[in-house]
Amino acid sequence: GSRTSVLITAQDKSQTKKLLAERDLPCPAGVTFGPKEKFNPNLFKNGKYIIKPALSDASEGITADSVVEMPTEKEKAKKILQQLQKKFKQPVIMEQFICARELNVSVLERNGKVEVLPIAEIDFSAFQKELPKIVDYDAKWQKDSFAYNNTPRKIPADLNKNLSSEIEQLAISAWNALDCRDYVRVDFRLDED
Repeated sequence: GSRTSVLITAQDKSQTKKLLAERDLPCPAGVTFGPKEKFNPNLFKNGKYIIKPALSDASEGITADSVVEMPTEKEKAKKILQQLQKKFKQPVIMEQFICARELNVSVLERNGKVEVLPIAEIDFSAFQKELPKIVDYDAKWQKDSFAYNNTPRKIPADLNKNLSSEIEQLAISAWNALDCRDYVRVDFRLDED
């Protein structure tokens, strides 16, 4: 796998977003709040956002309630932010929620050449409309939960050739931006467009 410094950077969502933005790679807009920083709803435009610990992985701290609508749910957002700050004692990121589709892209280095494996898509077809289409903590770790049992991957994802090619190039660009090696998974969210 990648060097320790790369793994540390990649686990820091705020730092990773900064590095990707420096390379003009698309990232959802977001704000990071320090472990004791107060929530400021004025920093957000109208729309959906997801709130999550900035330094955790494996969907730790993410639940179906992590997606909020601003400004109508600003009190809910504040409460979630404060709960995550208290529980995880780390920065919390609140970023634009891209709601349509989720892709997992595995990138592998073989004999010095970087290649993208077939793109996988999370199948959210069993989710009712009111449930956010996310792979939260339950979906990854709670074997008896609805999300765990209803988020299979489709491989390959149903994507047209141009979009598939663009995603492959973005995954390699992310690999290069973080100076990865050996293997990584790059997650993408697609909107309706």
